[in-house]
Amino acid sequence: MKRMGWMSRLQQAVMGFLLLMLAACGGIGMDDQQLLERVAEYNQNGEMNAAVIELKNILQRNPDNAEARYRLASIYLQYEDFPAAEIQFRRAGEAGWNSAESRIGLLESMLEQNKYNAALKECVVDDAFPVDAQADLTALRAVALTGLEQQEDALAALSSGEQLQPDAELVLQTRIDFLMADGNTADAAQVTARALERYPDNTGFKLREAALLASEQDLTQADERLREIIALDPPGYISGHGHRARLALVKIRIIEQSDSDTSSFIKPLYGRDTEALYLGALLAYQEDNFELAGQLLLKLLKRSPGNLPSMQLYGMVNYSQENYEKAAYYLSKYVSADPDNMVAQKQLSLAYMKLGQYDDAGKTLSAAVDEKMDDAELFALAVTNAFSRGDTRTGLLMLEKAAKAAPDNLPLRGELARAYLISGETDRAIQTYEAIIAQGGQDSETEKMLLLARARLALQEGNTEKVLALAKQLQQKQPDYAMGYELEGIALMSQKSYTQASRAFRMAWDRTPSSNLAIQFSESLKLSGQQAAATQPLTDWLSKVPRDTRVRQLLGTTWMELGKNNKAIETYERVIKDEPNNVVALNNLAWLYGLDGNPRALVLAESALKAAPDDPGVQDTCGWLYVQQGQIETGRHLLEKALQQLPETPEVRYHYAVALYQSGERDTAIGMLKDLLVEGNEFTGRSDAQRFFDANQL
Repeated sequence: MKRMGWMSRLQQAVMGFLLLMLAACGGIGMDDQQLLERVAEYNQNGEMNAAVIELKNILQRNPDNAEARYRLASIYLQYEDFPAAEIQFRRAGEAGWNSAESRIGLLESMLEQNKYNAALKECVVDDAFPVDAQADLTALRAVALTGLEQQEDALAALSSGEQLQPDAELVLQTRIDFLMADGNTADAAQVTARALERYPDNTGFKLREAALLASEQDLTQADERLREIIALDPPGYISGHGHRARLALVKIRIIEQSDSDTSSFIKPLYGRDTEALYLGALLAYQEDNFELAGQLLLKLLKRSPGNLPSMQLYGMVNYSQENYEKAAYYLSKYVSADPDNMVAQKQLSLAYMKLGQYDDAGKTLSAAVDEKMDDAELFALAVTNAFSRGDTRTGLLMLEKAAKAAPDNLPLRGELARAYLISGETDRAIQTYEAIIAQGGQDSETEKMLLLARARLALQEGNTEKVLALAKQLQQKQPDYAMGYELEGIALMSQKSYTQASRAFRMAWDRTPSSNLAIQFSESLKLSGQQAAATQPLTDWLSKVPRDTRVRQLLGTTWMELGKNNKAIETYERVIKDEPNNVVALNNLAWLYGLDGNPRALVLAESALKAAPDDPGVQDTCGWLYVQQGQIETGRHLLEKALQQLPETPEVRYHYAVALYQSGERDTAIGMLKDLLVEGNEFTGRSDAQRFFDANQL
């Protein structure tokens, strides 16, 4: 295809501009009435932009043309440009257009902008107006009073309007809205039917009919009515009623949880409506399209940062994407503003638990459980969190109390059995599961948990063959259950079959990754000679749960074992960022800094020593750093204490020997080093110990 040069593109642009000018000047030689007739044709053909341009042309030529102003205002009102509609209705009245019609349009425009006080001031009912217009204006007064929460006055105003003309359009519309707000759908349906008999083409009444059908769960009929309303809009245009119909249609689809063409109806509204963004996000969330849901909610929150429903939904979207930190952030903001929302409290607690922030989860749950003891899901969460933070006694007491109060509640008994299992009371767990089955609660979940409990008991007894047999049964009955493979891996580790264990842990990991499994899988890889692969389960888990310091701490140790000191330093620095008093991370990072000559080494070692003054590993690290920095006596004192607890540890013996040498006890120090080196044990710093011995022996 021939490429278009810049000159051709310029010619096209000029031609487009000329065509636009010709369209705008197409009324040359025509009077205002002829132009208004052409506006009517544009309206009939759905060419709303052309109609607006023509009306503006008329008003440019004749600003006092009242009919042109009124028609322009009506288009603005129909297509939801309410500020512009208000201006044009006011100017139409000033230009001499029918006062009643101008005032009704003006009030409708103002009420759509929630200008209730200003609308009341404008709501002057002239006795000279037609009765229908007087009744409609009185109904609009009722709407304004409702907006100001003056409900008794609003009802009185509507009654006055009904006395004037009970079948006036806005009177009927307002009565339906009042009845629906009170939940009186039966009377609202009767009034709607009467209204549609009198005004069969009125889309406002059709919308209300659809809403009533939906309230009665006749969603199919409601869907049909809404699609009829949407179809009335010209291609490329969305009227106010079409807008509301699209939103209502999406709500029906969300209620039905139905996959359909709904997204095509709501997409055109994203640029003009925050409710559309929210519903679009909710629809996407329902369809597991979390990426789209997140994008729409970010747009909404940018426009309306304090939108609470969006904060809650965005938190839930992030939870579904396993972005637990962001989920906790948004859900906590929501719960702070709406502390009575149980759904949000549960979701926030789950996010905290995923992050390992069990104390925060406990605070969120404690008040809620006191208020909602009958909420089984909330109760189960509180118990799970108690166990997760190590407070097994509290968790068991809660469950035992609840099970005693409801002895026939088998699911609750199941939770109690699970709690016994978690707390290590395996015998009681087995007894409880067997009792549940005896009471008729034999289902796949209970059978699975009984097998698991028996396997745990066999593990405690050291019967690894029985564990393997029960693990195989679990795998057979529940092939997607990770614990069957995890138990196999644990038993194989006990038998020192590390390669087979790593395969079993891999099967478990592929089904349900967890913190404990990441650690077990990594250890099996190390022990089976796959040291380089041992970091993978740890880094994979941390990509999901970055604040799991237990796993990150092990990752740092693994990097050290692999000789990747820079990566170990980076890892321990992150641990300390999350847990400033983590003794292992402080100690190991101090050691690594010491190898690099980093002056922060001793500062960290002293912090570790302050936190754990009796830990021999910390005493060794800090003492050795003191010796290296010339504080011999302080270092020797700490190393002596470390040696008392770790008399067979080569590294500590080497460090203490050097401290003795530096403090003048050279013969004793060289003798200790000779004995250490003759033993032939490998240890970190052995080559340094050998060089020191060779350089200083007599």
